[in-house]
Amino acid sequence: MSDIILNDFKSDLNRLKKLLSFMESVRSFTTFQVPIVPGDDFTERSKSLHVLSKDCQGDFRTLSGAIVLYLGGRFEYFVRERFEYACDHIASKCVKFSNMPKLMQENLIKLTAEVMLSPRKYGHAEKGVESFVKNLAENMRADNGLAKINRECLSITMDNMRPDLLSTTAQH
Repeated sequence: MSDIILNDFKSDLNRLKKLLSFMESVRSFTTFQVPIVPGDDFTERSKSLHVLSKDCQGDFRTLSGAIVLYLGGRFEYFVRERFEYACDHIASKCVKFSNMPKLMQENLIKLTAEVMLSPRKYGHAEKGVESFVKNLAENMRADNGLAKINRECLSITMDNMRPDLLSTTAQH
């Protein structure tokens, strides 16, 4: 599963590279002189693209900035997916709630409560709260394995995933 998560992220990075390369090609296209003689359909369309690309020079900076923001969000999503996968993997090896690492147990309770207090803040509906409460109760009573933990609660953060935050999180 983790390879799928990484491959999806790499695939998105490759699409962004292609898009940025395309934008750079269009930007450099504006440096060419447009021929004055009329041409075939391809030449005429090229002339139109040339004019349009000159008109959009400032917009390319905006689009590049939006791509950087998207990349930041996509990286956070990738890290969250990997973290949730790791949480599931750890929980799958536990027979009882008390078999999980102590910090994981504490955070599962604390962060589930946090999401229950403000479900919409964390992108969950009221039915999600009901499910989280049920899962946590089942986990705490389990003596034959943890079927499903509230991994979505464990992965919430109040901060952006900066390198120092990721490093601190990894140490815990």
